[in-house]
Amino acid sequence: IEAQKKSEDILSEVSKKKEAQAEAEAVRIIAQAHQEAEEIKNKAEIEAQKKSEDILSKVSKKKEAQAEAEAVRIIAQAHQEAEEIKNKAEIEAQKKSEDILSKVSKKKEAQAEEGEQPVQFREEITEEKIEKITQLRKESTVSELAELIKEELPTQHLAKEMAHSEEPEPAQLRQKDQTVYNGEVELDIDAPVDLNMLSKLYDSLQTISQLRILRTSGSVKQGTTITIVLEKPMPLIDILSSNIPRIQVTQVPPGEESLRKRKWSSPLEGKK
Repeated sequence: IEAQKKSEDILSEVSKKKEAQAEAEAVRIIAQAHQEAEEIKNKAEIEAQKKSEDILSKVSKKKEAQAEAEAVRIIAQAHQEAEEIKNKAEIEAQKKSEDILSKVSKKKEAQAEEGEQPVQFREEITEEKIEKITQLRKESTVSELAELIKEELPTQHLAKEMAHSEEPEPAQLRQKDQTVYNGEVELDIDAPVDLNMLSKLYDSLQTISQLRILRTSGSVKQGTTITIVLEKPMPLIDILSSNIPRIQVTQVPPGEESLRKRKWSSPLEGKK
């Protein structure tokens, strides 16, 4: 009986020990499985993150490539359109040029047949340009005067007048003083003013040593006055007559001086 009891106790202890071992082993296995599952999960998450980044990178590169391709296409299209517009404009300009040349040629032929009178120089000059020309001050140059004239008068008109017009009458330049002059002197050019002569007069005045041009006033239709300063006595009439052979220089009678000063009074004509 005692042996039987001991045997049962031993079997009971063995059974309990095995159960404890089994439970411990089960806990270990469960813990290990949980750890492995966590590692697999983390690894899967890392790989998924990497794959996601790779996919996003590929999509971004693809979009960039598509954007670059679109930009290249747009630039090429714009260039092509610009070339087409340029070519079209050149063709139209060429056509207009040919039309203008054709009309000019026909007009010249008609003028030659009809004996048309040349265009008069003064009719091509506007009042606005005349004011600019006649108000040139001391610092103005003859080249500036010439440029103002060229702007208003087309080259072909000037050439036509020079080729066909008769020699104009000598311009009348009237001087207000004695034979030898000094200080401030006014040169009155009678109307209508010959702008060709006026340009030559400016050239001549600017070549004279110790002579300064103060101001210019008046107009082509009413006459022009050039005020100069002589820094030493000189025979101005003889100098101008020799420099411009076709010019006629006369003195203003003393009685006309006050009348002409009233006629030409303007803000530009004040004494300095």
